[in-house]
Amino acid sequence: MKTPYIPTILPPNLDSVYTQDFVKSLCEANRALAKLSELPHLLPNVDLLSAPLLRKEAVLSSKIEGTQTTLSELYKYEAQIGDDVKKEEAKEVENYVKAMHKGMEDITNLSLSLRTIKNMHAVLLHEVRNEQGEPGEFRNFQNYIAPRGTPFENATYVPPPPQEIPNLMGMLEKYLNDKDVKEDPIIQCALLHYQFEAIHPFGDGNGRIGRLLIPLFFYERGIIKAPLIYVSEFLEQNHQDYYALLRNISEQNDWVPWLRFFIEAIKIQSNVTHRRAEEIIDLYRNYHQKILEKAQSSNAVALVEHIFKYPYTAAPFVSKKIGVSHQTSMRLLERFVELGALKRVQGRMKRPKFSRPVRLYVFQELIDIVNKP
Repeated sequence: MKTPYIPTILPPNLDSVYTQDFVKSLCEANRALAKLSELPHLLPNVDLLSAPLLRKEAVLSSKIEGTQTTLSELYKYEAQIGDDVKKEEAKEVENYVKAMHKGMEDITNLSLSLRTIKNMHAVLLHEVRNEQGEPGEFRNFQNYIAPRGTPFENATYVPPPPQEIPNLMGMLEKYLNDKDVKEDPIIQCALLHYQFEAIHPFGDGNGRIGRLLIPLFFYERGIIKAPLIYVSEFLEQNHQDYYALLRNISEQNDWVPWLRFFIEAIKIQSNVTHRRAEEIIDLYRNYHQKILEKAQSSNAVALVEHIFKYPYTAAPFVSKKIGVSHQTSMRLLERFVELGALKRVQGRMKRPKFSRPVRLYVFQELIDIVNKP
């Protein structure tokens, strides 16, 4: 029978890790990460930038766990439009976005603590499929990791028993909030990510919470000015290596391959995020200027910001979000079509109140930027 694995206290001895090549890679990752701090100052509202990037992350982090929802489907679900959206899966991805917002709220008022982690978990699993356990609470049963339907004796990995979780998570929290550690923040984050996944404190949702903590860690440390570093794209593209390297630490106590992998993830995704962000900023400036010149109304400017947050939209949704009449919403949306910002698409509102066909619109340029490799 498989024996539960109890990870050792952080940090491990990493004295032999810092070779010249390793330090060079770490410096490159830090430089790429630091460049993200300049981005929030380039827009009047950082949400215009973070909203599309976070939703891309939510889709890909959920995909790692088997939830198949596209970015367009998520946007349609949020705007309550489209009959083709798988509602249960889209709700799970939307909850990921809400869990990040909850984490941001908590660390602004409190800190990145166990309470924050539990609060995020409660939001993540609110009114969605939940394999086991109570949302927002650590598990009180023995779990294991294996392909669906695999018996316990054939488990790939068995996390610590439930009675060990309070102590293990308490030690993780202590290391998480230790501002005097000697490890570079990227290394500290890599260690924390492994430790959280090894403890697997919840009955479900551990992987998603673990990945949500990465941008929150760098944001709470003040290394980035907004939580814009999302690594799920890299992890999803390399998911077999991702799991194998985490498992390799538990089985062989070999940290170096995982640390190199994580450093590469931070460097690559920081650069990808920076490129996408620059394109989003240019797109916003272009349409903001065009709308100021052609539409000349505060409602039109409000609609520009709206479509950067919700690129799939319709008149009832616009009316609700920016506080204008249905007639004004329709007039604005059609004007944006004339200006080339929006395209009309086929579909209908999901809610019974709008069961008759309602004209839908999409800001395809934004979606194309976010989806671009």
